Amino acid sequence: MDFKIKKEIEKIDIPNELHDFVKLGIIQAKEETQTLVPSFEKKPVKKRWSQKKKFTYLTLASIMMVGLFISTAFISPAMATIASQIPYLNQIFHSDSILDSVSQIIDEEGIQVSSSGVRYLPKKEVYIVLDGPKDYYNDTKGELELKIKELLAAKDFDAYSINITQEESHVSEQKEKKEIENLSNKLEDNLNKLGYQDINISIDPSEEAILINLNLSVKNHKQAQNEIEKEARKITNNNSTYKYYDIKIANTKVEVIKAGKGAEIAPILEEGLLSKKEFKVTSIGYTTDSLTFSIYTSIDSTDSKSRESIKTLKNTINEFLQSKEIKTIVEGEPVTIKIFNKDNKIIN
Repeated sequence: MDFKIKKEIEKIDIPNELHDFVKLGIIQAKEETQTLVPSFEKKPVKKRWSQKKKFTYLTLASIMMVGLFISTAFISPAMATIASQIPYLNQIFHSDSILDSVSQIIDEEGIQVSSSGVRYLPKKEVYIVLDGPKDYYNDTKGELELKIKELLAAKDFDAYSINITQEESHVSEQKEKKEIENLSNKLEDNLNKLGYQDINISIDPSEEAILINLNLSVKNHKQAQNEIEKEARKITNNNSTYKYYDIKIANTKVEVIKAGKGAEIAPILEEGLLSKKEFKVTSIGYTTDSLTFSIYTSIDSTDSKSRESIKTLKNTINEFLQSKEIKTIVEGEPVTIKIFNKDNKIIN
């Protein structure tokens, strides 16, 4: 494959619209292939996926080539063919996250938004709330939606719908504040009755999250977490607005623990597996004390096609875990993958 990459790099036509410094990077990379074929090492990524990587970084021109390789594969059919030979999850490992990519479009186009993000419940969607009058919404929505569609197509993500809405009026904001206050008071009253007095509740619509902060010992916090989450969920389930909010329980006395190796791998698995329909993945979790990842799916084991679905999912994950990038992260530590069907039974 290295020989093919070398030959295709030599044949790349530099698009006129690329900036001069990027053109120079491609020219330099072409020259470097006379003696060195660039390897696909991990390029620097934002802190969301990793803060420290023990990789040898490429030369400046080679780094440009790695960045351009996947993002501009559509320019050359031959390069697109080579890109398809890179394992799916490894392509994501070398790319910006979908959230960062959407934010980049918003920033580059100068679009006014009050919130944006990616959600998986109740359905998988990219959502953007435009901040401005009706005319601005009408003028902006169509072109923005087209750009997001192009982004998803370039990443081969087919599981998302696109939901672009307009910021509600000031009256609606006041109504929302009142609803948040009522929900917060109800949560606090119910938790007080259960014996949890020293608590602080914060509801953040922009993050679609409810944060409940406790002041307990580590041992008591672990014991209380399930009970508190269950009570909070019982209340939010009766409210259509907050039914799918994340419930996050923190503790001011919990020691800060350094993120483990699983925190570097899980976001890649999450975005990659949740973003394609064929994998039928609904959620992903991992344990902090060992590298064990739980992959929850909607696979029906009685379906005649379930074996093929399981095989595809297993092969995709294993291919990723056996790659040089991930082996560098796990440093020989065993990795366990548990795949669950729609009935929460392990199927691998």
